[in-house]
Amino acid sequence: MVDESLPLENSLRTESHSSLGDASPVDPIDDKLFSESPSLSRRQLLNFLTGSVVAITTGSVLFPAAKFFIPPSEENEGGAVLAKDIHGKPIPAQQILANPPGTRALIAGLAGEPTYLTVQEDGTLSKIGVVDNCTHLGCTFPWNSVDQQFQCPCHGSRFAADGSVQRGPANRPLKLSRVYVEGDAILIAPWNETDPRTGETPWWVNNTKHSNTTDATKMELARNMIKLNEDLSVATTQLGPDQLQQAAKAGYQSVLNLQLPNEAGFLENEQQLVTTAGLEYAHIPVNPAQITNQLTDQVLVQMEKLEKPILIHCKSGARSGAMALIFMALHEGMTADRVLSTGQKLGINLESQPQIKQFVLQYIAAHSTANTTT
Repeated sequence: MVDESLPLENSLRTESHSSLGDASPVDPIDDKLFSESPSLSRRQLLNFLTGSVVAITTGSVLFPAAKFFIPPSEENEGGAVLAKDIHGKPIPAQQILANPPGTRALIAGLAGEPTYLTVQEDGTLSKIGVVDNCTHLGCTFPWNSVDQQFQCPCHGSRFAADGSVQRGPANRPLKLSRVYVEGDAILIAPWNETDPRTGETPWWVNNTKHSNTTDATKMELARNMIKLNEDLSVATTQLGPDQLQQAAKAGYQSVLNLQLPNEAGFLENEQQLVTTAGLEYAHIPVNPAQITNQLTDQVLVQMEKLEKPILIHCKSGARSGAMALIFMALHEGMTADRVLSTGQKLGINLESQPQIKQFVLQYIAAHSTANTTT
C-alpha cells in the first residue's frame, strides 16, 4: 500500500491485487464505456490530480490533464530520465517496491509518456516498462486487474500484460521502455533493441521505415480497389496481411472472402487478421466453375448481414466483382446489361470470364424487378 504519510506531491498511481485501503474501487472497464462519456467520480478525479490515487481510473481522460504538470525531463548521456509522479517529482524506488508483487504503478517516463512499472515476485522492478499509449489513436487507459489486460475504452483495443495486441483495432504492440534502479532512483531509458514479443526491430525504433511502408500499403490498397458505391468495394488482386490491416484504417467494416481454401495465396489466418483489426469477417468459398443459384443466394444473404462498407475479394476480382454487381443490381433495380456496363466503366470487366458473365446475366434476369430495357 502507498505510504499515507508521504506528501501528496510525492505519491503516485498504483494498482495491485491486494486491499487498497479506503480507496474507492473502480469497476472493470468493459465494452460499454466510451471516451465521450467517461464514468468518473468526483473523488476519482480529485485523487488523480492530487497524485494520491491508488485505484486505477480512466487514464485516457485523466492523464492529459495531469501531464500539464510534468516539466521537461532531465536526460543522462544514455537518454534515460528519472521516473516522476504527475507533479514532476522524482519517485523513490522504495515507494513503489513497498507495494506487493503484481502492483502496477503508472509514472511519467520518457518525454512524459505514461508508463507502467511492475513489481515482480522477487520484490524487484521489472526491467521492462509498458508505455500506456494505445497504438490505434494514442489514448491512455487503465490496466484491468480482473481481465488481466490493458483495455482501451475508446475503440475496444485490448493488450496483454506485456503489451502485445489481443484485440484490435490497434495492430501494433504497446511501446516498451527499459527500467533500471540506481540507488533509490528509477531510471527510464529508450528500448532500442529487439522487441521480445515479436523478435523483430521495434516499430517505434524503425518509425520512418514503418511510415513509408504504411504509405506504400495504403497506395497499393487504393490501386487494387474498385469502389462500386458507398457500401461495396471489390479487390482486384490477392490481399496480403498488410492490406487487410490497412482496410480497417481505410474505413471498411467487413471483409468477405470468396476464395477456395486450396487456392494459391489463400491466407489460413485471414479471419484472425481481419477480426484483430476490428472488422467483421465471412468466408464463403466460391468455385468459379461451379457457381450456382443456391451458392449465390448464400453470398447475397451474407452481404446483407455484414456491416457496411464491405470489402469483397477472391483472387483476381472476377468472382467478387460478379457477386458485387448482382447485389448492386438487385438493390438498385438495375438490369443485367446496365449493371455490367456500370461495372465495366468502374473497372470490373467480365469479358475474359464468359461463364461468370453468363451466370450474372441469367441470375439478374431471373431475380431483378427492373424492366429489361432500363
